[in-house]
Amino acid sequence: MPRHDGPRTAPDRKSEAVVFVHGFGSTHDATWGVPGWPELMEDIGYRVVPFGLPGHGDTPVPGGTDDDTLDELLGVARREGAVSAVGFSAGSLLLLRAAVRDPGAFERLVLIGIGDGMWADPSGFSSLADTLTADEPDASTALLRQLAERAGNSLESIAAYARSAAPPPPLPSLQRLDADVLVILGDEDTVGPADALVSALPRATLTSLPRTDHYRAPSSPEAMSAVLDFFAR
Repeated sequence: MPRHDGPRTAPDRKSEAVVFVHGFGSTHDATWGVPGWPELMEDIGYRVVPFGLPGHGDTPVPGGTDDDTLDELLGVARREGAVSAVGFSAGSLLLLRAAVRDPGAFERLVLIGIGDGMWADPSGFSSLADTLTADEPDASTALLRQLAERAGNSLESIAAYARSAAPPPPLPSLQRLDADVLVILGDEDTVGPADALVSALPRATLTSLPRTDHYRAPSSPEAMSAVLDFFAR
């Protein structure tokens, strides 16, 4: 059960906080800072609150369970008065797990780079742990390793997170979410489609990004435009 009881801070709308969670193997700056998301959100009156995945960047290697990470994420949102959050890939899955854990925590969620294919492997991201540090990784893992090292991550540290991360929440459990959800998925993203995911969420819309693969989605102008429209509602 969630351990975040108590009053939520009521922030000034002009500086409302939005939690941003980056993708696996990346960092806040690589996923969100370089494309200019903090400035974009500031322009429409929101303040970006970074949440780093354990083992990524300067965030310590996970020492507890996935529940500890969810508690930390929900605690950050509560302290900052954030009722909205944006995630990419593993960050989107973490937000979904947090929202299932505490269905009233968020009023709006933006989930980028997430699709039905993520539910095909019951092991979730833990299957990446050994391949990340293998002597001869396959092509997709080699690309992920390159992106992770370019972002300044330790392969051993992110592999430790992969081992601790829980799989995606069961689709039926998403029915308990009390949030408006925007799912954004590139039409060339191999984790797609997102039909089952969108159908499982009580209030969800899907934006498809043309000619966009998984890793290009956070920097897509179409994604940014969709998010601006979503927050303008």
